[in-house]
Amino acid sequence: MRLGYARLQSGDCERAEPAFRAAAATGLPSADTYLGLATCLGRRSDLRGAEQALTEAQRLEPENPVVTANLGILQAAKGELPGAIDTLKQALSMDPDLHLARFNLAIAYAKTGHISEARSEARALLAQLPPNATERPDLERLLRELK
Repeated sequence: MRLGYARLQSGDCERAEPAFRAAAATGLPSADTYLGLATCLGRRSDLRGAEQALTEAQRLEPENPVVTANLGILQAAKGELPGAIDTLKQALSMDPDLHLARFNLAIAYAKTGHISEARSEARALLAQLPPNATERPDLERLLRELK
């Protein structure tokens, strides 16, 4: 699993995916293996495979807010925006400081025309982020686009 994440962080999903699959084959009882695998599958637009990996992650750790957030992100990628909003809100109810969920919730609200909700989520996240956070430029751009 660690090898998979090292390769994922270097942008090499082609070599990370087999490492995640090997870790999963050992029966490692952790959602992290499947989260990494889902990331690689999503990057190559295998949304069905990513969904299967996330479903397994959720089976292993049903209360994991990162798994729930990733399921919401997957729903949004599939165009299921109302469901994505519900799932991302569920992830935030588990962990209100989960930046990934809040950012993607703002985007989902914007895509569904709920501009005030999108602004509210984006502003709430901006208030949580430290000044040097790497997410700040994307978030600030989103807020500019929402005006």
